Amino acid sequence: MPIFRSVLRGQSGGKPYASDLSDERWALIEPVVTAWKAAHPSVSGPQGRYEMREIVNAILFQSRTGCQWSLLPHGLPPRSAVMYYYTAWRKDGTDKATTGRDAAKKVPGRTRGLAVDVLGLVIAVVVSGSFDPRQRHR
Repeated sequence: MPIFRSVLRGQSGGKPYASDLSDERWALIEPVVTAWKAAHPSVSGPQGRYEMREIVNAILFQSRTGCQWSLLPHGLPPRSAVMYYYTAWRKDGTDKATTGRDAAKKVPGRTRGLAVDVLGLVIAVVVSGSFDPRQRHR
């Protein structure tokens, strides 16, 4: 069982950082992180030493504040653990935005594209005229 969150966050008062995931946001990405973790077992055991939510919180903290990796607060997992997941997710594309299409398209002649981050949050929307080679343009 991961011990990090209950022990170290407890020592710092357990107060969340502004960049920490809410329970709702964590519920959205937990299945993705859990599936990734199942495919990449940790050398320290199936669960690993640190909770994956805290790893994601540390990555978000670094991204939001721009601090150096070595200056992550003591209430977060150590730099080596956080950087391991960060580089692994960068390397295999887990962190990249994905592009989806509107499967429930209701407006003919329009194509909608969404770019979302690994949390599923929309970062860009593109709406354009769709091209159908079966239709002749007048």
